[in-house]
Amino acid sequence: GIRDDLVTGVQTWLFRSNLSLLYRGRQDWERARELLVRAVDGPGRSNTAYLNLAVTLYDLGDPEGALATIEMARELYPRYSTLLQVEAEMLWGTGDHQGAIDAAGTILDVFPDDNVLRLEVLGLQALVEASRGQIGAARRLQNERSVLATSLNESRQVFASELQIFRLDLLEGQDTTAALVRLENRFEDVLADVAEFDRPYGTMATLWAEHGDGTRTQFWAERALAALPAEASGSMLVQMVQRAVEASMTIAREDYAGALEQYRAAQLLPNCNDCFTDMIARAFEGLQEPDSAIAYLEETLDQIPLTSVEEHEGALADRLVRLAALYEQVGRNDDAAATWSRFADRWVDADAVLQPRVAAARANAARLSGGGG
Repeated sequence: GIRDDLVTGVQTWLFRSNLSLLYRGRQDWERARELLVRAVDGPGRSNTAYLNLAVTLYDLGDPEGALATIEMARELYPRYSTLLQVEAEMLWGTGDHQGAIDAAGTILDVFPDDNVLRLEVLGLQALVEASRGQIGAARRLQNERSVLATSLNESRQVFASELQIFRLDLLEGQDTTAALVRLENRFEDVLADVAEFDRPYGTMATLWAEHGDGTRTQFWAERALAALPAEASGSMLVQMVQRAVEASMTIAREDYAGALEQYRAAQLLPNCNDCFTDMIARAFEGLQEPDSAIAYLEETLDQIPLTSVEEHEGALADRLVRLAALYEQVGRNDDAAATWSRFADRWVDADAVLQPRVAAARANAARLSGGGG
């Protein structure tokens, strides 16, 4: 029969591993870490325990320990694709863009015939390239992803690439209204066979709200609310969509206090640490509270949970520009200079079309250096 001590060991590991998830849900990372360290040191250890330990270490502000844990786990579980993907996201979050791209590519080396994983890898690599200003590379990867998704009849994945290509168009300085209209047209073409509740109406509402067009925001927001399934009205996901959509309509009406309340309520839902950061900062600006906008953006600049890496890194360049301008507005010139420099350093190897923005940031930093604050 099975040894009693082994059964007890496995049961103890399961208890510790599951209990650690409760502590993670409460963002008590240190207690979760203690339990997971014990869970991987004995019978019943698993790839999931190592993964949870690595993520917990990262969220505790120990990316080196997290990556070391990933490396140990890879030796034990070389075909666990989630470990490889998490490693790429961690490297991205620490600013190692090339390391992240290479780590993501390793997934395809291990699983060369898995087209679903290939979609994920191409998408991740494209986002990393875009975050460092490599628009041409990002566009090529998104186009490749779109072609593959089309061949697999993955309509939502096709539109996900269309959405990222739209963001690349804006990075290049293309007209926002024209780009949004193109995206609307692609929405109707690409998602015709997708169920109503699976269509990203809320995303379209948010994009138009960011652009300040109340009419189009209202149009897409109404479609988003109408598509929510009545039988799931109490779910957290539906609550988040409702609050985000209502906030989009509110901010488009320039009711910044109401929008702030809605966005902050949505952020309290699970895995939404960084969901609406930019819109919350915009609401503070609309309320003529630059110091509040600064304080909020400062909180999101550096160590963030792994679940927010994609959102954070993709938006960081724009956030640095916004923060630098806010610092100037309130007379914190030294902070503004440092932030302009940080932005320029991030895009030091950006494509030529973005280099004028890098040069302007360097000029702003030089102008403001030593200016007090």
